[in-house]
Amino acid sequence: MRNGAPPILAVDIGNSSVHVGLVDATARRCLRRFDPPLSAVRDRLPRALEKAVLLGRKANPAAPRAVIAGNNASMALRVRTLLKECGVTEISDLTWRAGLPVRFRYKSPSRLGADRIADALYAAAAYPKHNAIIIGVGTAVTVNALTAGGDFIGGVIFPGPAAQLHALHEAAPALPLIDLTEKTASLPGASTRECMRSGVVRSVAGGLDHLVRQFGKALGGKCTVLSTGGGWHTVKEYVDFKSIEVADMTLIGTALYLDAAPRMIS
Repeated sequence: MRNGAPPILAVDIGNSSVHVGLVDATARRCLRRFDPPLSAVRDRLPRALEKAVLLGRKANPAAPRAVIAGNNASMALRVRTLLKECGVTEISDLTWRAGLPVRFRYKSPSRLGADRIADALYAAAAYPKHNAIIIGVGTAVTVNALTAGGDFIGGVIFPGPAAQLHALHEAAPALPLIDLTEKTASLPGASTRECMRSGVVRSVAGGLDHLVRQFGKALGGKCTVLSTGGGWHTVKEYVDFKSIEVADMTLIGTALYLDAAPRMIS
């Protein structure tokens, strides 16, 4: 660990998984991560948190500080309970607070998703004085704009590839339920499954191309494009822009929050 700084335990509660990361916030690096799916949290989440705490103690004898990001209140309570059982006493929740290094020009910043706050904190710390376009592809796709002066000016949210495929099947049961493990995205598609996957993946990629152009105009200058999320790999080969992929962006940004916000520990 650089300068002997103890690692921070970051927990990002997503829509399909709970992401647990042990983060060196000074180096902006995730040392180890665990991603138990929500469908298996009863068995796998306690072990993931226990392993992360033990690894943190190997780097520093004290229990690591922890921060929880996510809008699932019941799961956040479960994570908090498990962390306390592991001996973690300093636990914070990632929420908007005045005085963050990013100024959130949002109508209701207190309602802003924790992942979007975390990603903005990462972008501001890793690429200071850069106009940044931040893309997250998961259950939902988020595209957010951050000015070189550190102003988060908003963004867009729309369904991610997996959610779109699920919605197609739900709305039209004659269409098969397919998932993103299927790799074929031929154009034109030669089967219903190929047509669905190619249509969804390429429409998301095309939408991202359009948004990157428009956000670039809104920011008024050269932009650094950052990308993350479990669904990014499904669309990245189809977009026309170059981006810096940071797989652990949300976990790192979550850890950065601890030293960026006034202490709110419980």
